[in-house]
Amino acid sequence: MTTYARRWRGACLLVVALGLGLAMLLWSAIYAVVAAAVIGALAAAVLALTRRDDGGTRSPADGRVRLAARSATAGAAGVALWAALTLSPPLAALTLVLAVGGSPWTIDHVRRVVRAPRDRTAVPVVAVEVPPSPWDDYDDRALCRLWRLSFWRLGPATSPDHALRVVALRAACLEELERRNAAAVQAWLDSGARASGGPEKFLGATRADGADAA
Repeated sequence: MTTYARRWRGACLLVVALGLGLAMLLWSAIYAVVAAAVIGALAAAVLALTRRDDGGTRSPADGRVRLAARSATAGAAGVALWAALTLSPPLAALTLVLAVGGSPWTIDHVRRVVRAPRDRTAVPVVAVEVPPSPWDDYDDRALCRLWRLSFWRLGPATSPDHALRVVALRAACLEELERRNAAAVQAWLDSGARASGGPEKFLGATRADGADAA
């Protein structure tokens, strides 16, 4: 998830910067900066009160820099969201759902939930019938088509419950694709993967490379 998390953070920072610029156009630069400073100060107070002890692994100066960076980001994000709500509430809601639903923390949580039944070892092996995988009827291209189609299921009118189900489906698709061909998925991510795209062309390339090597 390191590469994905880095790209996700970069995309979020770009959206926040665009939203902050929108706020300056809708209102004024001074108004947007003051609003971001106020929201950032409130975020700093909350973060300072809820900050956990790191056991001395980080110096006080590093802690202050980290707190300032998070507070500034929170202030800018708050103003950007405010401006987006002013311009188009559905667009703001869709952006927020995509940001939260596609975050590394959400995907990690969904993966843990999906993988949890596999970790149960208390049931005797003799008494267990292994059910067929839900992906047995999907070849690689069908699985990629489902991945791309699920992106368009996240629309402005999407309810939070439906959005979470779609995000869970996308996480399961990505996990199955990684299980089948992790090298292809990694190559796709490294190439600048888009949420609406898919790794089809990399699946064939990596398998061809493997066949040549053999």
